[in-house]
Parts: sequence; structure tokens; C-alpha cells
Amino acid sequence: MRKAQPERMLHKQVADYLDLALPPTALWWPTPNASKRTPAQAANMKRAKEFRAGVPDIMLCHRGRLICIELKAPKGRLSPAQNEIHERLTLSGAVVCVCRSLDDVIDLLIQIIPDLKARAA
Repeated sequence: MRKAQPERMLHKQVADYLDLALPPTALWWPTPNASKRTPAQAANMKRAKEFRAGVPDIMLCHRGRLICIELKAPKGRLSPAQNEIHERLTLSGAVVCVCRSLDDVIDLLIQIIPDLKARAA
């Protein structure tokens, strides 16, 4: 039996919502840090600096503003690397938020992007 993956399911819900709701003045992309790799692939990527631990799951740019969304299961916790990167992003002027549901994402974006095409999924 497969283990439940609440963060992966949330990621899919959020991705579908962003594709529907964002105006043309916004662009989002995922951070594929959590994807499965062989040990050799992971070592090569680490050596080439192709990923960085702690980077939020969703990066979104709207009219020159960087919005970073970390998706967590209801009881999920931030790692030390995530705390460090979130602090550095905040200091650089980005909006950083931990969201535990699609409603959390919608609530965040309604405050920041007034021209959302969809207010609810």
C-alpha cells in the first residue's frame, strides 16, 4: 500500500489553481527539489549546484514582485534549510508564506494580486 502524500496532492491542487487564476501579468514555476533521483543523479546535481535545499515549492512573479510559497501538510514543519532560505528571501524583499491548504494560497494571493481571474477553486 502506498503512503499518503498530502504535500504532493496539495501541490497538484495549487498548480491547477494557479494555471486557472493568475492573470497574464503573473508567472509561476515549481521548485523540483523534492523529485526522486538516483544517488548518482543527486550527487551530480549537487555538484553542479542545480538545486538548493530550502527553496520554497512555488515561486511566483507578479509585476516585479517575487512571491514564494512553501507547501506543507497540516502537521509539517520547516527544516533548518527552509528557515534560513525563507529568512534570506524575506530580507531580499520577497513575500514568503507557508501554506497548508489551497484556501491558504487563495487567501494569500487575494491580498497581493488584485486581478486574480478566480477567487475560489
